[in-house]
Amino acid sequence: MSEKTISKSIAIKTKDPALKMLDILRGLAAFYVVMAHARWILWEGFSSGYVLHPQQYNFFDKFLMYLFSAFKYGHFAVIFFFVLSGFVIHLRQANNGLFNKVYRLDLGYYFNRRLTRIYPPFIISLLLTFALDSFGKQIYTPIYTGAVNYTLSFLHLNTNFDLVFFLKNLFFLQKDNSELWGSNPVIWSLQMEWWFYMIYPIMLFLNKKSFIKMTAVVFILSLIAIIAFEFYPNMIFKILGYFLLWWFGATLSEIYIHKGLHQKVSYSFLVLFLIVPSIIHLKDFYADLIFAIGVCGIISTIFYTYKYHQIIKWPSFLTKLGKFSYTLYLVHSSIFIFIAAIYMRANTGHLPSTFYLMIVGVGFVLLFSNYLYFITEKPFLSQTKRKLPSQPKFDQ
Repeated sequence: MSEKTISKSIAIKTKDPALKMLDILRGLAAFYVVMAHARWILWEGFSSGYVLHPQQYNFFDKFLMYLFSAFKYGHFAVIFFFVLSGFVIHLRQANNGLFNKVYRLDLGYYFNRRLTRIYPPFIISLLLTFALDSFGKQIYTPIYTGAVNYTLSFLHLNTNFDLVFFLKNLFFLQKDNSELWGSNPVIWSLQMEWWFYMIYPIMLFLNKKSFIKMTAVVFILSLIAIIAFEFYPNMIFKILGYFLLWWFGATLSEIYIHKGLHQKVSYSFLVLFLIVPSIIHLKDFYADLIFAIGVCGIISTIFYTYKYHQIIKWPSFLTKLGKFSYTLYLVHSSIFIFIAAIYMRANTGHLPSTFYLMIVGVGFVLLFSNYLYFITEKPFLSQTKRKLPSQPKFDQ
């Protein structure tokens, strides 16, 4: 096959309109996490609020309470991120494997892309968290120490900022959640992602010609790590174990490039049924593992729908949401906790029994993150739009 034919074939393949859905999915997942945290931080809660005085809730408040209860599974939205990330990152190499029969990774481009994608918004979020936490502790200290009468009581945020603490977070060397940067606990998932990005090139280097061999190595390493973590809870083992979930996404991109997800849709509907039992009957990693398989089914179903029934027209704001979803994810937690500190100081340590603070808080972080995107993300993404020959246009 000639180089010209290869380029043409890849261009046709990567024009699939379903690929545009990936940004929308990422945006929706980020919004879900934001809503989950807003419900947790900016409302008094079900067991620590509503159960104690249900008479204070009118019909509309009760309606919103049950409506927003759909956002109590924020952790699973992060698992969705992991799978989606694996799909997007490996998509370029899946194309290489199809037409060049070898998985070649341009390390310079890859690491430049990862660094410019991750660090500018991340550094800004660290500085923002430092500023908000330093000021917030002076406004209402108990919320930062966990000394409140709500589910927030188990936060116990580490706000003892110093250079060593900063460097640990900057280079993702935290050993556990107690070393996460202040009121920004979402960094735990970013730490996982970063090390996924570091492990991925090693997998390609070890098995340049066989994705099956790569998958076998990942499975064995993750299995060993999962077992080891049960006896010795260590961040390294946790990262290696969760890398398997990320690899599910990479596997899905292989299926998409080589077979077409529309040919696998019958399987995707079956794995969708694994989601509910994973949430109800399993705990921790095993629930995440099964849910990740379900995510593959969701993505497959979406691709199938776009393949044969391109009838879904998503509002334009969802596309915009996808663009600044990373910044949104990084800054929302610190802002919510700061807002809660202001409110609790003015209301003798109480959070509201209505949802107006939650709605206002979510609206503010959406607007603020959209504005921050043009400072922390867009300029750097524009500099890395150099396209490699015979590569898909979509990249994370």
